[in-house]
Amino acid sequence: MVRFLASDVPPLHYRVYPLVIDKQKPAALSAASVLENEFYRISFDESRPGIRSIVDKATGRELVNTASPYALGEYFRAVETSHRRELDARGSYDSAVRTSLDANGRELPAPVLKIDRATANGGASILRTPLGSVGRIVGRGANAPRVELEVRLWNGIRRVDLVARIHKPRVEYHTTEALYIAFPLNIDA
Repeated sequence: MVRFLASDVPPLHYRVYPLVIDKQKPAALSAASVLENEFYRISFDESRPGIRSIVDKATGRELVNTASPYALGEYFRAVETSHRRELDARGSYDSAVRTSLDANGRELPAPVLKIDRATANGGASILRTPLGSVGRIVGRGANAPRVELEVRLWNGIRRVDLVARIHKPRVEYHTTEALYIAFPLNIDA
């Protein structure tokens, strides 16, 4: 696989890049809880697969809402536990209980939810490459044997990429669940 950053390409044009074999040694994997480039400093949460802090180095501003009970990129599962079912106008029991954390479906009874949160298996690992750095933290959650959050920081690009991978088997037929990835950002309203 070949990855590179195509720079200085004019709009609606092309540019040719020669393929050169580099004799550099492969990127090294290290254990660390901080990932950074020239734009951002990212701190992983060691107890759960998530991000505790993103600081914009140019402004010094914290981009994660640190008052939130959830980490940025944290996976969690909400399971409806009341098992309360009511018939709708068609006489059906389908979708008779609200399972989401938001206010949608107000005509349905309020759910009784159990929140299952993932825990980290260990600290984060950082891979530094010529294009930037990739941080990864792995954990497990209820009915999710592998929960992985990958964070990509590119050299020279003011951007943070989050990739969440949840390896989760199907649940029993009558379990009502909803899966979430938290994004508690520190945004002015």
